[in-house]
Amino acid sequence: MGMVKAGLMAAMLSIGLVACGGGGGGDSPGGGSSDLYDAYNKVGAGQTYEQVRDIVGYDNNNGKIETPDLVRYDWIANKNTLEVTIFYVEVRKSGGVSGKAVGGPKGNFVVQY
Repeated sequence: MGMVKAGLMAAMLSIGLVACGGGGGGDSPGGGSSDLYDAYNKVGAGQTYEQVRDIVGYDNNNGKIETPDLVRYDWIANKNTLEVTIFYVEVRKSGGVSGKAVGGPKGNFVVQY
């Protein structure tokens, strides 16, 4: 089951990268960009949304999806450039981070806990 979930998360990441070409904005506050790969490497199992937000440096800026059991928060940096990077974190309502994914010019990576 874990491989299926990781595959679905990777597919969603790929779709997100293709779909994010239009529109404006999507960078960190102040017009700069955040290294979402660095955030991906620092986020670990069981962390809260607040801990993840502090690691990234700003609130999720690319939406969220909520289910009865978890919330998936999305960040995007360098939107509308060749360096666009998307970072997803799944946070269980009773247990913290249960998965994460990042995709962009440095490659796509997915972890499920």
